[in-house]
Amino acid sequence: MFETTQEFQTRRQHLLKQFNQQVQGGDTNYQAGTASLTHYNADQQIFLLKLDWQAKWVKQLGILPQQGTLKIARDYAKKLYKTGRQKRLFVTAQLVNNRFETKGMLREQGRNWTIELLSIPIPEMVTIPAGRFQMGSNRSGDEKPVHGVSIKTFAMSRYEITFDEYDAFAEATGREKPSDQGWGRGHRPVINVSWHDAVAYTKWLTEQMGQEYRLPTEAEWEYAARAGTETDYWWGNEIGSNRANCHGSGSQWSGKSTSPVGSFKANPFGLFDTAGNVWEWCADNWHKNYKGAPTDGTVWKGGDESYRVLRGGSWGSLPVYCRSAFRSRSTSDDRVQFVGFR
Repeated sequence: MFETTQEFQTRRQHLLKQFNQQVQGGDTNYQAGTASLTHYNADQQIFLLKLDWQAKWVKQLGILPQQGTLKIARDYAKKLYKTGRQKRLFVTAQLVNNRFETKGMLREQGRNWTIELLSIPIPEMVTIPAGRFQMGSNRSGDEKPVHGVSIKTFAMSRYEITFDEYDAFAEATGREKPSDQGWGRGHRPVINVSWHDAVAYTKWLTEQMGQEYRLPTEAEWEYAARAGTETDYWWGNEIGSNRANCHGSGSQWSGKSTSPVGSFKANPFGLFDTAGNVWEWCADNWHKNYKGAPTDGTVWKGGDESYRVLRGGSWGSLPVYCRSAFRSRSTSDDRVQFVGFR
């Protein structure tokens, strides 16, 4: 069956309306599933709920597995957390900017405990087509030798991971949120995260979504950033004006701070900010050049395991460091204001 995006949204809205009517009418066949508390902080009145949706609603409504901040009576939350019991959860849902915002009700012995559950922001993914490209350049020793690499189809986040997305992970796992340097959170790329932080986020997202998320390999990153081009930047050999956020590139953020993701034009694969804004962690260990590099786009093991590859340059980088072929490195536990990931 083929549906346009508009037809799909219309059908899903109709299903949501029917779903909510049945929930409000007390039909137990329309309960969402079961819920249990995974974290409880009485002082801050913060409760994290793990919601296990019934498979039929996941399929019909397109609902994603969710955890979120939960507001219910403190005494009842404490009781639920201590006993570790699961409770039947009845949920109404609405689509907000193509994300589910849900409200629910825990029912026990004739009492209803109203909750508010905020959905997890999920990175928007772009399918990167399979292909072959020439990796590296003759500009610098660590970019040599230029060599052919074949890449299989994979998916990559359209934007660098934002504070919105990372903060949801931090709240769900009880981790300290990284500093935004006073520049703002929301849709700005997350910064001050180590390679280990980035890997932990991908593992958590894998658990939530039931499909694998990981950092890109260095070869996948360059292939995606080039998007079929052979020039220094996907748009040409000159940085130009207001095409990216890096030092001297003419934007309002250049050399000052990160910019909200998507502030500049996307490359031909539909990826934003592959040049500048924040350096992006890759999965590979550091190697001083490409001698012996894999030609199939897989993770390059060995090398210097204390360092991990960084790509793309940042808001504070000179344009030469934002080239598609440029390589950098940092220790895997470094957390700095120039580095994020996708």
